[in-house]
Amino acid sequence: MAEADPARTAGPMTLDLARLPEAELERSWLAEHKIVGLNSGDSRSRPFNLMRTSLMNLLGSDETPRLIGITSATPAAGKSYISANLALSLAKVAEGIVLLVDLDLRRGSIATELGLAPTRGVRDFLSGDAALHEIGLRVEGLPLAILPTNAEPLESAELLAGENFSRLLSAIRAQPAKTVVLFDLPPIFANDDAMLSIKHLDGYILVVDSSETRKAHVEDALSMLAPAVCLGTVLNRYRGPIFDKYGYGYGAGAYSKYYDT
Repeated sequence: MAEADPARTAGPMTLDLARLPEAELERSWLAEHKIVGLNSGDSRSRPFNLMRTSLMNLLGSDETPRLIGITSATPAAGKSYISANLALSLAKVAEGIVLLVDLDLRRGSIATELGLAPTRGVRDFLSGDAALHEIGLRVEGLPLAILPTNAEPLESAELLAGENFSRLLSAIRAQPAKTVVLFDLPPIFANDDAMLSIKHLDGYILVVDSSETRKAHVEDALSMLAPAVCLGTVLNRYRGPIFDKYGYGYGAGAYSKYYDT
């Protein structure tokens, strides 16, 4: 591990999201990669809008920043895709700032999901190679900030157990009232990174792949993460039966008429 720069890691730190450099999201990229959280006219945004409101109801009226992890039991369950869409959906209606943090230090993909190409990220800060204000981006036109990561398959647990991770969390906890913070975490069984992170958060959402994740995976994941609070589960890639009256196949069925033009 690279030796930390004392000038960048010593003492308490602040994170002023309003002063982060601004980045523009390309609507064409979002559409091509099915990032629909900003587009309420797209029927595929409905699950994320429903998820958004459910989460806001769970958080209640507490004005302090709330830190929520998003993880999965198995790889490739779609957690980063859901994290990106949920953050965008939240940013459209949130009373405060939405902060999306990529803590999948080995295989982070939030920047790629959103079509961004940052030169530095969370891993740089945790290893002492960047200051906190150097690793974030503010999305143009939205109350949304992103702390991406430059993924490497090395030393992730050591970084999450280090003092700079505590400093990062302290800076995030010091954000203004009503800030909602989403952490895209690695899969639970990939390594112990998710376990190291979740114990510092206020709760987590578990993404379940309907075709790959088994009941035993979910039960073991919940057991491994206890006593952390599971705020809910998301059944991803579900295709309901043809007579599913709720039409949960991405807006199909009876509710699709609300999106017809």
